[in-house]
Amino acid sequence: MRKWMALFAVAALVAGCSAEKFVTPEEKANMTTVMEKGSPVHDVLTIGDVEGNTTVEANIPQELRGVNLKVEELSTRSREVVTMATATVKPPYPESLEVRVVIHCKKQFRERPVAVRGTVYRELDNADREAVGTFQTVLGSNAVRYQEKDWLTEPPLQFSADALAGLDTPPETMLVYAEVEVVLTAEGTDEATLDPATATPPIPADASVMSSNPLRINFEGVGTAP
Repeated sequence: MRKWMALFAVAALVAGCSAEKFVTPEEKANMTTVMEKGSPVHDVLTIGDVEGNTTVEANIPQELRGVNLKVEELSTRSREVVTMATATVKPPYPESLEVRVVIHCKKQFRERPVAVRGTVYRELDNADREAVGTFQTVLGSNAVRYQEKDWLTEPPLQFSADALAGLDTPPETMLVYAEVEVVLTAEGTDEATLDPATATPPIPADASVMSSNPLRINFEGVGTAP
């Protein structure tokens, strides 16, 4: 019995080897081509990639800070993202106060450029919010900048607005922030000719609105008796 089982095993092995020998060169070439190419791998960008790799920061520029203007920041544990900032301004108050909005990106968007339309808002106590600045740009092959932490970025990823625009006197406090509409365009869109003002998403899900961190600005001494 064992002898017959051994013979069957040898026969099966020989049959397998023989089957491999009968594969034609053309078939082998086709098999190799398929294995080398494999299934097409293509990472399709989604609006989630934009939201997950982009942050918007609203803050007081470093060069404006000093004895009469101090800023306290709350950041993520890695200190890469400012989640809240509070500025305290002492007299004499400036006639204008720049708020700088910086778009930080960790990913390029060459395949599907992103149109950006932003508005900087100011909220006073017991008043509706009002726009104090707008900006537009395109995130594509220029999205990632490596000097952002030192405030050395150049436009189009950095924008400014005057927090005191239209005010005769500073209020006791105000809240400033930016809202940014991001539109993920169709694959193959030419970022050089893309107009962010008129860009539309291929489908509604390819658009979203992102917000910056809140920036609270307090003017010390306003509203108190002399």
